[in-house]
Parts: sequence; C-alpha cells; structure tokens
Amino acid sequence: MQHRGVVEPPLFTDDDFAWDDASWEEATTGRAETRPVASRPARTRRRRETRTFAGDLARLRDGVGSRLAALPTVALLAGLGGLVVVLVLVTVLVRGGGTGGPEQAEPEAQAPAASRPVRGAPTDLLTGPPLGHGDRGAGVRGVQAALAGLGLYTGVPDADYGDGTAAAVASFQRDQGLAADAVLGPSTAEALARALDEFAVTEAAAAARGLDEAVRARRLPAGEARRYRSILAAAREDLERLPLDARGYLAIVLGHVSAQAADYDRPRALSLFGMLEENRQRLASGPLPARPRDVVGDDGVVYRFFPAHGFQVHPLASFARLNGLAKGGRRAATERLAKALVARAVPSSGMLTWEYYFPFGGPPRWTSGLAQGVGAQALARAGVRLDERELLDAARRAFRVVPASLSRSLAGGTWIREYSYSDMAILNAQLQTLVSLGEYVRITGDAEGRAVVEGLAHATRALLTRFDTGCWSLYALDGNNATPGYHSYHISLLNKLGDQTGESLWLTTAERWAAFRQASPGGVAGACT
Repeated sequence: MQHRGVVEPPLFTDDDFAWDDASWEEATTGRAETRPVASRPARTRRRRETRTFAGDLARLRDGVGSRLAALPTVALLAGLGGLVVVLVLVTVLVRGGGTGGPEQAEPEAQAPAASRPVRGAPTDLLTGPPLGHGDRGAGVRGVQAALAGLGLYTGVPDADYGDGTAAAVASFQRDQGLAADAVLGPSTAEALARALDEFAVTEAAAAARGLDEAVRARRLPAGEARRYRSILAAAREDLERLPLDARGYLAIVLGHVSAQAADYDRPRALSLFGMLEENRQRLASGPLPARPRDVVGDDGVVYRFFPAHGFQVHPLASFARLNGLAKGGRRAATERLAKALVARAVPSSGMLTWEYYFPFGGPPRWTSGLAQGVGAQALARAGVRLDERELLDAARRAFRVVPASLSRSLAGGTWIREYSYSDMAILNAQLQTLVSLGEYVRITGDAEGRAVVEGLAHATRALLTRFDTGCWSLYALDGNNATPGYHSYHISLLNKLGDQTGESLWLTTAERWAAFRQASPGGVAGACT
C-alpha cells in the first residue's frame, strides 16, 4: 500500500473478506489444515486459496523490506545483512469454526515425536540439470529458500531464477571459493547445504544459551527448558536430511527463534519453540505450500505459512478461530484453544499481550492493536460459553493493552494501531476493532472499554469522509485506493456497525460504497471520472 511515498504492508489481501465476524467454516471454505495426531503425513489438507496473492506480491516485492535478526555467521559468509522483502501478512480476522484438531492434551505437554517421514536426503539436494538464470519451478524456490535462510537472498522465494537469485548465488559462490558463474550445480548445492548446517549449529547454540539463562533467571522452569532443547535437537537432526527448500525455511524459523533468546520466558518460549516444532514437522512431512496458508496445531493454535518466513504463530488468526469455535458451541475445542492462547500471552502490569516473532516492515518482535481487540472479543465469547471467569478476566487484560499502548489520539478521538511500530491510520483495522470491542463491551460491561469504543467511533465519524474518494474507499488515511477485497470488507464492517448501533452514518456510507463497487467494471478500483 503506497502511503506518502512509502510502501506499507497491508495485513490482509483481497480473499480475506468473504466471511462475517463469527464464521470461519473450514469445512466449506477450505481455510485451514489440521492433522491427525497419530500420523502427520496422513493429515487432512484443506488448502486456503488466495485469489490475489500474485498481485499482492507484485505490488510489494520491490518496496516492503525488513531485516532478519542479526546473523553473525551470515555476516562472515556474505558481508551482508539479512534483508528480507516481506510478503503480505494475509490474515483471517474474526472467522472461527473449523475442525480444531483432535481432542487431546496441548502439545506443550508432549515430547516431540522421535521420528517423522522425511521428504529428502542429502543426495536429493539437487536433482536434474543445474539451475540458472531464467529457470523456474520448485527447485528454484528451494535454492531461494536456502539462500534466504542464510540471509543472502533479499526477495520472497517465488520459483523464478531472476537477477536477484543469480546475484545471490554468485555472491555465495565467491564466498565459498567456487567459480562465481551464478549457476546452481551439485558443488554449489552441497556447499549451500553445509552453510545451512553451520548456520543451524550457531543459531541452535544461541537458543540453547537463551534457555539456560532463562532457567537461571527463573523465567522458565527447567523441565520446560529440557523439552525445548529436545525440539532444538530434533530440528538440527531434520535439517541435515531435508531437501534444500525445507532446510532453508527451517533455518529461517530457527533464526527467528534464536533472535528472541535474550527474552525467553514461559509464554515466549512456548510460542517460539512450539512454532519451531510445527515447522519441523510440517516441512519434513509434505510439499511446501506455494502461497500463504493456515494450518492448525494440535491445541488449535493457527500457524500461517509465508514464503519469506515459513509457518509463523499467528495470534490474530488464532483469535479468529476461537471466536467461531465459541459461537459454534464447540466447548472442548473452545476451551483447549482459549487456554493455549492464554498460555502464550506475555503478562505485564495487569495486561496480556500476544506477540508476532518475525520482521514485518519493523522490528523482529511486534504486536497489533487489532489482534488485541479481536482477542478481547474472542476470550469474552469463550468465557461466556464456558462460564469461566478466568477467561473473562483474560479478555479484560487483553483489552487494556489497546488504550495503554496500541491506539493513539486522532481527530478528537481514538485510532487503533494495527502495527505497534506504525501510526498509519488503517480503515479496516479501525472498523473491525469497533465491531470487536463493541461486542466485548456488551459481554463484559467494561466501563473503560465503553469509553474506548466511544473514542474509536468519534474518530471514525470525523474522518470517514476522508476515506471516500467519490468513487471508492481508501485503505489508509491519505493513502491509495483500497483493493477490491478491502473495499468490500469496509462495506461489510460498516453494515455490521450499523446493525450493532442503529447509527445511520454507517449504513448510508455502506450503501454509497456498495454503489461504487457496482459501478466499477469487474469491481476494480480506479480513478474517479
């Protein structure tokens, strides 16, 4: 999203909005993938289709950038930073529902599986002829993922052996004392695998030291630290025998995990090492997705695959799922996921915060006011469904982060910070937070929450016309036109607000913007005539 000369990463893309605020029906929309406990390779796949991924990638490929955590080994290899062009964070907001996985104990109470079927072996690193400029396909994406794992490839793995891939291969070859012909042959593939193994040793050692320090500082029980060390060891073992693409992604995630080593505590370690284990198992047992896709862990937590980052723990999508489970009356699945999410919340000053652990145009650890607002709604729903005061208390603690640090004053009212590191006024985040916190207040009667909702509504009323171009809606204040998916999402949320409050402004604006959509051929935003 272009915004005053800066490319900003939107949280959603066009295919995220064909749902209401309480329905994430996996059985009918194919949104998520769950796995049987006994045999991961035999898991049921329900692939999430994203119509506009290619368009989003084209818009963002050259503009959105962020650095991986500092990688000393990579610096020695390449003299480069770990710059990674960040792909769009495709997010399902308040969907819920789905199969929720089997009824069983949360995975943090289990040791990792001793062995899993593995897709490849070292001899499978490169099959067929060497790869070079102009080649396309899964093999190319494997090379890109491996180079990205080392911080040497600055793009999103897209299976296209273009100039960026060729330059990264040539740079790696020079550093390894190989002929810098920018062609990936057997010698370069083996050298790349060795470099990934060396990187994994360094990063796993850093993570292990972080676990040791967390135990010494009494931030983490020794028994939990032992379990996480076993996950590290299993990841190291698998990395040595995976195909090149899976090695690269496992290295990327291992880098994200080790980047937080100085701050491990119980919730962070649970999130980070659970994410590492999820990647280890997913990467070892099946073909990698070519686009963002959600998968559901054994405790119901949602992980989203990003071609630049592997499978990432996703608080917002997880709360989306919890919303639907609670509404659907699925008590066991609701309880399991709610407890898993509370266990992953970082407590501070009477508040609970859920964190993202990969760079997204900002720091390697960040939070979202939108996720906190949806979390407050989902936990309140779950608390009522299960009649558990602890979950209602968690909902209040989740909400309090919004006024404390994830919103700002604007237009005499309050605007949500979709990203903790950005003040960009994003319309869908504001409208969704109004919808979500409106329900949270109705459930809990929270007076502070009611005041925040009033402030959000005031700012939205004051600025809504500035999001109206006369023939379309804007994604962000003073930004570009919303994509067709965002525009439809704005309309849906305005209608929800009208239904919630009876306020005519929301309904008349929704009707006006719906007319824009009908007047635009093919639903494509364009310049007003």
